[in-house]
Amino acid sequence: MDVEPGAAFQFLQSLEDPEVSMVVTVPWLFFPDYAPELSDAERTELQLDRPEDAIIFCPVTLDSAARTVYLNLLGPFVVNARTRSGRQLVLADSDYPVRAPVKLEDL
Repeated sequence: MDVEPGAAFQFLQSLEDPEVSMVVTVPWLFFPDYAPELSDAERTELQLDRPEDAIIFCPVTLDSAARTVYLNLLGPFVVNARTRSGRQLVLADSDYPVRAPVKLEDL
């Protein structure tokens, strides 16, 4: 769900328990060179036959004192656009950070 129409941030909400949600965003809005690589096993598990079948969101945390949001580029959520099933992956063989900073002034 969008935080507000046209916003850069969304809520990733549990279908089983609507009280459970977190703020996420599409990483390319802030990190255009982001290129996560999924293993064959991960693609098979999520039934991703084509790259365009994958929807990728990164969890967001806010440090209001520092006026910064952080994207977890190491642990994105990958969702199959057709089946709407997904999971959080850990890109263990990458150099992506858990806390990639984005200054609120840059938004």
